[in-house]
Amino acid sequence: MLEQYRQENVLVPSSLIRPEPLNIVQDVEEKRLIIVNAITFKKAPRPKQITRTIRNILESEIRGSVEFDLDDERDSLSIVFSNIDVESEEQINRAVFWYARLFSRLTISFPQYTYQEYCRYGIRINSEVIIIITRSINEIRDVLKHEALTMVYPFMTLPDEFGRYYISKVGMDYLYFPGLSIASEKKNIYVVYEPIEDEEGIKLVPLDIRDYARSLLNELRKMVGGSRIEIISRAFSAINNIIEKPYMLLKVIDDLKSIADSLERLYIRKSRLTPIGRSKVTFPHTEEKITSKENRVMEKVLYKILGFIEILDVIKHMDEKLYEVYTYRALARIVSGAGIAFTGRIYAEKVRKLQKFGAGNALYLSAEEVRDFLAGMNYVKTIFIEDSTGKKRIIIEPYED
Repeated sequence: MLEQYRQENVLVPSSLIRPEPLNIVQDVEEKRLIIVNAITFKKAPRPKQITRTIRNILESEIRGSVEFDLDDERDSLSIVFSNIDVESEEQINRAVFWYARLFSRLTISFPQYTYQEYCRYGIRINSEVIIIITRSINEIRDVLKHEALTMVYPFMTLPDEFGRYYISKVGMDYLYFPGLSIASEKKNIYVVYEPIEDEEGIKLVPLDIRDYARSLLNELRKMVGGSRIEIISRAFSAINNIIEKPYMLLKVIDDLKSIADSLERLYIRKSRLTPIGRSKVTFPHTEEKITSKENRVMEKVLYKILGFIEILDVIKHMDEKLYEVYTYRALARIVSGAGIAFTGRIYAEKVRKLQKFGAGNALYLSAEEVRDFLAGMNYVKTIFIEDSTGKKRIIIEPYED
């Protein structure tokens, strides 16, 4: 009979990045909603002041709309919401959102703790917060959709061995694939843009890199026939890597350059410069005439590989330039938006309710805070800031009269 009035469900399963499952209990008879294992201390020690911080954050988020309490045990902490309609989907969603707000803010207030306990921490960039999950997408793919419920800030994973990583605002991204591209594993699309110059100027032409690599591979196979030469096998393997793992494109360039160098050293008697432009793929006319049939074939193979490398180099160079431009643009937005920069360790981040004081409001500072940060001074300087996004900040500094 009790089971009809008390139901427990798993919100987020335990995993590599969550030591205990996050459960939600609907207690209909007591009108309570309990988030079990809201905060755990299985892998990391309990930070000082974390319970008080949790209370302050929840008070600021809930703002008296429901009652709450903390069921504080030695290695875990659960949140109990009282006088709430536990059968209302809207109320349940609100409670989960309050928890997500709390959990996300803890990644900023206690980053070392959340890094040890939940393999993630928050970083603040100007007015934005990003949560870094210190595991690759392959390690946590199955639980990431559940974990997304617990994070209100954008989040990203670390790149895996192939440079693939996940960004909540974008989806999958690839370190070794050009930024100016269309890439999707789900839709099986990998298109890059090659700059081509003609009489009208420079155009960006879409290029399916896998189709181009397949075409090159077929041409090379026709050239060499059934020949089993180790350096040619290496070339085939490198090009095939682009076909099978196109997101590794920019990393394969170095392998192809090494193969081209070996081909030139083995089959062309005098070292030649790597061509710079597609229209300049020529060798010096002073070379000795190549008589061997194999050498003539290898020279054609080398021409083809060098032409492919040249296209990839142009795309890579454009990608590097774009990256440089966007890096400086991001920096410009940060410095222009903030107008002021701060560095240092966060001592504490607390939520306080303003107290009515005469016609205005007063902010409470504890005796320890006054002692540690004001050092006996009786005045503080308040700085009011509004950034380019409209976000407002108040900075309080010790002031010596």
